[in-house]
Amino acid sequence: MNKYEMILISAREARRLNAVAKLSGRDLKIRPTKIAWDRLREGKIQFTYEPETPEPETPMIEDGI
Repeated sequence: MNKYEMILISAREARRLNAVAKLSGRDLKIRPTKIAWDRLREGKIQFTYEPETPEPETPMIEDGI
């Protein structure tokens, strides 16, 4: 995993943590980004890579010329 992927994964986790805190009405003492980064380093965040789906091909239209 490269640095770019680590940042993306931890940012998504931070957004998730922030949303959970808001829904439950709790106030986070530590920034969600710090919590997410620590969780990623400790291996507590599970993530998977999904293969890119190829764009559907557009059919060629043949003109009767």
